[in-house]
Amino acid sequence: MKKWHTKTLKFHKDATWTAAPGHKILVLDRGKARFEFPDDWVVVPKDSSVAVHDKQPPADSCNFEISTFPYIDPTAPVPIQQMVDDVTKPDEDTNPRNVLPARIEFRGANEFAWSQYVYDHPDEPTRPILVRTVIARSMGVYALITYNVYEDRANGFEPVWKHLLDSLVLNDFIADPTRGPRVQ
Repeated sequence: MKKWHTKTLKFHKDATWTAAPGHKILVLDRGKARFEFPDDWVVVPKDSSVAVHDKQPPADSCNFEISTFPYIDPTAPVPIQQMVDDVTKPDEDTNPRNVLPARIEFRGANEFAWSQYVYDHPDEPTRPILVRTVIARSMGVYALITYNVYEDRANGFEPVWKHLLDSLVLNDFIADPTRGPRVQ
């Protein structure tokens, strides 16, 4: 089990990072993963991941959870679409519907694949949940992201989803997160 150290840091005056207006930057494991999220959302560290919620649970309508793990053998990678398909296989508990096939995107050295489905949560069967599962990889690291939103609220949170993917950077080691990458 990972031991999390959560710190909110102020940027140094000569920092090279800037977040989009209304957003904060979250950095995992000194740069294994970095992304932006709305600045009024709640960050909740878990045993092996970090969850980010629009409101303090259980009052939240939307959340995503991210974890990172090593890219074991870059010489023989499993096709990323297959990985997403394996992770989103239907099971008896969720009985997913409206499953979309994995979408694959490339951005620099990063490769992303994601899929989505809808299911009825056992505790709230009248409020279906839209789930998107992302696997991203770059040399040396994978990230797994699970995004959950009530289906009837999904359109309102679509900009958060898009910004999360657009701002996601993997495997960019940072010695001092208050400064960002050093410009030589």
